[in-house]
Amino acid sequence: MPQALDPALGLLHSDQDNRPSLALDLQEEFRALIVDQVVAEAIRQRRLRPEHGRTEQGRSGVFLTKAGQTLLLDAYERRMLHRAKGALPDFAGTWRRHLYRQAQRLRAAIMDPTVSFTGLTWRP
Repeated sequence: MPQALDPALGLLHSDQDNRPSLALDLQEEFRALIVDQVVAEAIRQRRLRPEHGRTEQGRSGVFLTKAGQTLLLDAYERRMLHRAKGALPDFAGTWRRHLYRQAQRLRAAIMDPTVSFTGLTWRP
């Protein structure tokens, strides 16, 4: 029977504040390829605009409006359907499948010290 990993115990992120540190670890290496690209493209194409941000009294920062959230979530979902090959050894598929496969590879390396783990291969 497969053993599950505790999502609160991360390798890069601490297990403070009852957050899913392991999930945060997994998404870290995909951040630039997926999230940063989605946001940068939305800004470059002028789809994400100043009116998609709002401030809240007593809080620092700028928060997305509902329209801004919808815009970026839709763009994120499209990006996750992008097909890639060569980022993981002997694997091709959507970014969503890459993330899932990387989670499987990380689990295997944690559960069996003889299994090597490598990150994504980035191509310029």
